[in-house]
Amino acid sequence: MALILLGGKIDARLLSSLLVRELVREMRIVTLRIAVADQPGFLASAAAVIADAGANVIEVHHFRSLLSLPAREAVMELTLEARGPEHADEILRRLNEAGYQAAFAD
Repeated sequence: MALILLGGKIDARLLSSLLVRELVREMRIVTLRIAVADQPGFLASAAAVIADAGANVIEVHHFRSLLSLPAREAVMELTLEARGPEHADEILRRLNEAGYQAAFAD
């Protein structure tokens, strides 16, 4: 991505949006969807697997009221900083090896 600055005002929100989109394209920011039992501790244990893989969680969404879910299950969407596609794949692999049903979110 190249950015040419020719004077004038720069819209900081537009610039921020462009930078984040590029990080997503490079898989340096990824969102994972993880199906979990709706019990205390699952977020903490998933976060530990992610931390051990060297990634950083930047956003968490926890869905427990979706009609498509059984009563005692939830879905977490975790947005992470990764070093690139290989690292993102490694994080996903580690979560699945740890027993989570994880996949890249659409």
